[in-house]
Amino acid sequence: TTTTTTTTTTMSSLTRLIVAVDGSEAAARAVEMAVKVAGPDTTLHLVTAVPPLQYDLPSANEKKAEQDAEAEELFAKYADATKNCKVIKAAVPGDPREAIVEYAEKHNAELVVCGARGLGKLKTLVVGSVSNHLSQTLKCPILIVK
Repeated sequence: TTTTTTTTTTMSSLTRLIVAVDGSEAAARAVEMAVKVAGPDTTLHLVTAVPPLQYDLPSANEKKAEQDAEAEELFAKYADATKNCKVIKAAVPGDPREAIVEYAEKHNAELVVCGARGLGKLKTLVVGSVSNHLSQTLKCPILIVK
């Protein structure tokens, strides 16, 4: 006889949950949903993408400080919603689509939560949405919140 063992992960047993945030209403709904599915041992990683810096420019340190301040301001928007959660905040340089995938893989994400954003048809054709790219690229499950 052959025995098959299946491991089932319940939402409340998640320990590493990545939430892509950008300040939009869709991102706020994604944070709210992530808080709902988070268990007592879950750490929420709030991740936003920032433009990469050119460190050879004289103003790079000033620009980095400005980006850090903007990221903290962004993360502060989610402070109330996540007040009862363990939270790690990360501002990752790069295109949001690639930066979030790389962060999720590096941190062994068990679930990535992001908002669905309504891009115009032309922009979607040219650029593609972040949520669509994540759903096609991530190795872990993804929850796209409308």
